[in-house]
Amino acid sequence: MSKAGNAFVYLVRFIRLVLGLALVALAVWATQSQKGLDAQYGDAYELLRDAAADGIATVPADRFDPSYEGEFIHVQGKVEIGQAVDPLTGLSLKAAGLKRSVQMLQWQEERYTRKGSTEWWSRFEQVWSEKIIDSDAFHQKPLLGEEKHVNPNRLPHETGRWFGTAHVKLGSWSLSPTYTDTLSEMQPVPLELLRASLGTGWQVTPDGWVTPVNASSDVGTFRIHYDYWPVKEGFYSAVGLVKDGVLTDNIHADVTSLPLMAAGEVPSATLVQATLDRLAQGKPPQTWTAAGYLFAGLLLCIGVIARFFPFLKNYNQVPFKRRAFISIVLAAAVAVAFGILV
Repeated sequence: MSKAGNAFVYLVRFIRLVLGLALVALAVWATQSQKGLDAQYGDAYELLRDAAADGIATVPADRFDPSYEGEFIHVQGKVEIGQAVDPLTGLSLKAAGLKRSVQMLQWQEERYTRKGSTEWWSRFEQVWSEKIIDSDAFHQKPLLGEEKHVNPNRLPHETGRWFGTAHVKLGSWSLSPTYTDTLSEMQPVPLELLRASLGTGWQVTPDGWVTPVNASSDVGTFRIHYDYWPVKEGFYSAVGLVKDGVLTDNIHADVTSLPLMAAGEVPSATLVQATLDRLAQGKPPQTWTAAGYLFAGLLLCIGVIARFFPFLKNYNQVPFKRRAFISIVLAAAVAVAFGILV
């Protein structure tokens, strides 16, 4: 093999080694992070269990009592939700929160070739996108007399922005907003609600997009989509920890969004038991599940160990199928050990 060929092989092996080690480092970090979150859930479980064993007082909802600071209490009363407002459009809704998503009309390049030809051409079309399409990276520049395909370098307004409610109250008790996470879920704002709640100078399209009145159809124009977190007002029951005068479900560290609140007259024991059951399950896995950890281990073994530590003489001369089988068996064994030990 030539020197250039050898250099390429070693480069590939080096990249494979770095990638394998990076994947393992990421998997170890994710596993330890998950274990740390699970430990927090375990601590929260013990705190709530001990509080329930000592007895959780049911206190009046119509009067805030600062003497309960640092204690678990049970409150029953009427929930009041404040307004979530986007100052850009004036949209104001009685909801736990409001999310604005902005799309802009932009040029997009699509490269193509005719059958039997190796020459490439570009066609351009206008598309709505929440991300900026870099027109400087277009391969084909416009010819003399053609329209220039230039996109703005940023969105006209911030996208993905969250607007929380002014307040959530249970009687005279202020609640942390995370209580509402278990009472509802994010959903698009209905058309009729948009039309009734927008400020002047804005209109709603039939498919639910908000645009300025008399918006143009040129590149650079924008449209807005809204999602919100609706919570019905009414009579609710909640158990929580009083922190700084606020009743919260953040009972320990980063543990929040627990089923400590429900509609109607619900006994504290019912809310506590549902929450203990939830806490016993630990933190829900995020991107890295157990399968993800094992997959990282497999990649490590196939990409590094099986390549750099062959256990057969003249390993590279062994038929490909046999090498693949050995690599997979070795990878699977080490990956399982990785998943158990880490």
